Amino acid sequence: MLSDFLSTWAADPWARLGLALVAGLVLALLVRVVAYAALDRVATRQPVLSDLLRRASGPMEWVLPLLALAICLRTWPASVSPLFTLLQHLSLIALLGACTWLVVRCIGAFEDAAIRNHPMDVADNLRARRVVTQVRVLGRTADVIVIILGAAIILMTIPGVRQLGTSLLASAGVAGLAIGLAAKPVLSNL
Repeated sequence: MLSDFLSTWAADPWARLGLALVAGLVLALLVRVVAYAALDRVATRQPVLSDLLRRASGPMEWVLPLLALAICLRTWPASVSPLFTLLQHLSLIALLGACTWLVVRCIGAFEDAAIRNHPMDVADNLRARRVVTQVRVLGRTADVIVIILGAAIILMTIPGVRQLGTSLLASAGVAGLAIGLAAKPVLSNL
């Protein structure tokens, strides 16, 4: 039995890839289960962490398996097949997209935490309404910047449109600087 497994392992690169992918996905599942169990215990006492964990669970369903897939595919020689190179690149793009989604969800969790600290169900809620509006504007601005950065990084992985990705990244940096300067009064009020 072991000799059959070793001969298949040595002779067939696709079998090695399949076994490596299965092992990577099982490991990613175990890491997710253990990490969520540990974080869930801590999150019961901290509402911000609980909200962050709740919001990040959807993207993390994709990030860890895609990370395991990308690592397995990156360690494999690309000379096996031209289709394999395409699969490597698509897994990288999917991983970058899932990471962008994760960051946007985390920003939303912090936005909710800041809004929760300023309840609007009091008699004099003028200050709370102002803070909630400022937090929402800053949160949406951060979402847009993260999405633009994610799209720019994804475009930079594609050789044919790398220049477009670099230009988008540079314009996002300039826009971020301008938004930062414009948001300075808002941030100082918070």
